[in-house]
Amino acid sequence: MLLAGGQIGYNWQKNGWVFGVELDASGAVSDGTNTCLAASGFVVSANCKAGPNVFATGTGRVGYAFGALGRTLAYLKGGVAWQNNRGDVVNNFEGGAPQEKTHFDYGRLGGVIGLGVEQALTSAWSVNVEYDYLHFGGPSVATPPTVQNPPFAILPANITSLSSSYHIGKIGLNYHFGADPWVVRWPDAPLYAKSARRRGADCLHGRLVVRRRIATLAQPGSIPMGPQRSGLRRP
Repeated sequence: MLLAGGQIGYNWQKNGWVFGVELDASGAVSDGTNTCLAASGFVVSANCKAGPNVFATGTGRVGYAFGALGRTLAYLKGGVAWQNNRGDVVNNFEGGAPQEKTHFDYGRLGGVIGLGVEQALTSAWSVNVEYDYLHFGGPSVATPPTVQNPPFAILPANITSLSSSYHIGKIGLNYHFGADPWVVRWPDAPLYAKSARRRGADCLHGRLVVRRRIATLAQPGSIPMGPQRSGLRRP
């Protein structure tokens, strides 16, 4: 699976701690196939093909800036995710008869957790690497009728459930608004600060950040298709 996209966010920094919110959207090129719905060798199995093509996330993140001048940020993130997934459930060989199949195309909400490291290059530019885990429950998906033998019997069409999970690695290039992109020198304010607001003795800094995805690779997780066919009943 290959993804490309971008995200926009806002960070606040208090001392070494950084707090932020982010919105992310990615297009995906993917296609996965796995044998499914075959409880035994007597039942004609199916190929379940799935191809998510859009991902979007809304997350909060918290991190700590460390290293020389506090220019390296390690962070955790978590929030909600959305995917659009489409594919087919296609029966395997059925004795020369046309292969029965059903199609699905749906959007689904799920969750995301992740962690990463961001390194400042200048006061305006930084790069980051990140790992995300996304999980989605699934809707009810129609399964095509099939046959078993022996004894010969027609197993009628039915409904099963679909869920999916993904392990995603990201590399990003980030621009921080409020800083001169061509000046290499570091400002006195923290990396993620654009302006400061004082509340009593506390000083909180914020900065708007736009990230552009350089490359993203995803390792799809399991895509269980609910209970499998068994006997004369389909789940």
